[in-house]
Parts: sequence; structure tokens; C-alpha cells
Amino acid sequence: LGTGITPDNLAVFAGSLRKVSPNSALVLFLDAPLPDRHKEIVNKYGITALEFSVDLLQPQYLAKYHPSNYRWPLLYRYLSKHASEYGKVLLADVRDSMFQKDPFAEFSTGFFAFHGVESRTIKECGWNGGWVKDCFGNAMLDKIGKNTIICSGVSMGSTPEVVEYLRAMTHIMESDEFAKCERNGVDQGVHNVLVHTNQIPGLKIYSQANGWVANLQAGRSKVVGADVQNGQGKQVAVVHQYDRRRDLQTAYFNEYIFWDHQSEAAAMCARFTIEEDVELFKARCDMRVTSGHSNAACCEKCLNTPNCKGWSAAGSQCFLKNCNNVGSANRIAMRGVASGYLT
Repeated sequence: LGTGITPDNLAVFAGSLRKVSPNSALVLFLDAPLPDRHKEIVNKYGITALEFSVDLLQPQYLAKYHPSNYRWPLLYRYLSKHASEYGKVLLADVRDSMFQKDPFAEFSTGFFAFHGVESRTIKECGWNGGWVKDCFGNAMLDKIGKNTIICSGVSMGSTPEVVEYLRAMTHIMESDEFAKCERNGVDQGVHNVLVHTNQIPGLKIYSQANGWVANLQAGRSKVVGADVQNGQGKQVAVVHQYDRRRDLQTAYFNEYIFWDHQSEAAAMCARFTIEEDVELFKARCDMRVTSGHSNAACCEKCLNTPNCKGWSAAGSQCFLKNCNNVGSANRIAMRGVASGYLT
């Protein structure tokens, strides 16, 4: 599902997959109508673009859900209809996934899930524990709470197992009980319940030490230049959450964006002074937080926000600021953060 995706992120996802797996089918649900740049990417990389509008979702109440949740019934209905066309299936967040090797070469049959953050258990994590508790109750949280968090952003497997997984996700997503706890991210709570209560056939779980998917939020991957490795030093097939590393994101953008994005970015940020790996506005001048995958996106958001004079960028977020007074007292070295201010 690529709803709301920027052309930059779409180019990284599609371009890197085509580089390592040129003959695989690439099927994406994308917002209708497709913008011209998205059409270029679709044509260049042979994407089967299923243009859709959230208003057409069935049952209609799914239109009120966050995309991270309504994607599962959408994917289930498609794959159930087209299961005979595919031997293996990858389910991945499009916005922040990149491919270093062919992921389909890593497995044969089964369903494969991968650890997320490993430094705390489900119950010890406020987000993951909260999702399980709110949707399934305290008894379920007590039952699975001591287990490791499993990331729902990237999973894969042979088609029958993936169809069964999607069926189970959809069954819960379309229940009256789920409607009461629905919000962004809660699908990972459902994912963890299915994994840790053994409801997925052929399930195999891999850690950040031995898996071929690097979930960078976990902080366990080894990054050597632009090469991302698991804890055992083996190159992973899928780099997920690459926006957590601005150096990686920049490298991927430079490799896979095939139009002159650097000139576009320079023009968008012409009025700003930008400093990399520096936080200039910590705990001051706060306006609001908004999504933004690049410095140019933060420049654009600031220019379109009244009284915005600066921003800090971290991960895929822009922290908009209402001041542009910076000095040595405000300068904090912080890897992966960029700061910009009007001059």
C-alpha cells in the first residue's frame, strides 16, 4: 500500500527492488489519480498500480481507519483473488523500505516475521503494550507481554501462508471490537498477538542478529558505508525504516531518484540556512510536528505555515519552529538531525 507516498520514497522502493529482483511482480495500491511523477515511476519500473480511493473501501467503515489498518483487508481481498499468480509474497511498508538483495531468494515455504526493537518486551513498551491491551485486554497482554516485539512493517512467505495471515488480520480488523481500539500503529499489536499465539501456519521468526530484514529502529544493525548488515555481519536483503539514518536516506535518494531532485530541493530551501547533524532548536520555539521525509519537505512545510521561521528534521518528521535566532549556545551536535532557519 503506497497511499500518500512521495515520489522520492516510491523511486527508492521500486528502483531498488527492480535492481535485485527484476522479474518479480510489483503490485501497489496507489492514490487515484496518479500524479505525473508517480506515473513515470510506475512506467519505468513496471509497477502494477492499483489506483484506489479510500471512499471506495468496503465495508465502508474501513474508510475511517488509518491506512496502516485498512491495508490488510485491502491486501487480503486482492491476494485471495490472485493467489494462483504468485508463489511467494512480500508485504512491506513502501515509504521506508529499500532492497539490497533479492528477498525472495532467502526462503522457500512458510511465513517469516522479524524482530523489531529487542531492548524491551511487548509489555515494557508503552506503544506495543498499549496496542495489545486496548484491543485484546489485560489477559492477552499478560499472556504475550514477555515476548519480543515483532515488527509488522515487513513480513513475507509462500502464498498460502501469507493468504492465511492476511485472512486472520482481516478477521480481527473487521470486528466490532477492533473498531473500538483502532488507531495508527495498532495493527502491530494484532500482528504480535497472531505471532505469539501461534495462529500463523508455517511461522518462523528471525532476530536482528540472524534475519535478512533490518528494522533500523531496533538499533542492532551494522552499517558499513551504505551497506546494512545484521548482527552477524551478513548483508540483509531488506532495509526497513531507512529514514532513521539520514546518511542512508541521502545515499538511496541519490542512487534511485532519476530526476533532478537536488535542484528541486535547492530551490525549495533557497531562503534557509541548513546545518546537518546539528539541533538548533531543542526545547524552544515549538509550533507543531508534521511528516517530512527530507530537508526540502521541511522547507516546504515551513514556508506554507504562517509564522514558521525554522525547523528541525529527524527521521520522517519536521519540527516546525517560530524563531530563527541561533547561536553557539543553542547548537547541539546530534547525529541524524538537520536544522534549518530563514535568513
